[in-house]
Amino acid sequence: MEKYLEKLQPVANEMGLNIIDIEYVGKDILDISIARQDFESVDLNMCAAVAQAFGEAIDFEISLDVGSLSRTND
Repeated sequence: MEKYLEKLQPVANEMGLNIIDIEYVGKDILDISIARQDFESVDLNMCAAVAQAFGEAIDFEISLDVGSLSRTND
């Protein structure tokens, strides 16, 4: 889980958020609790934007891992 936190924390900081907790819900599902740094409420639009940004960050990291594996297998 620390690996995910390392990748997601900078994204959260850029969005003015803190990651409060990360839990595994299933094999491929994370439950991430967030809070705004300015202590305002987190609305549904913010949750959607965060989900998209976190997804893109993880997808980018996975593509780097896959790319490095394909280079070592050549």
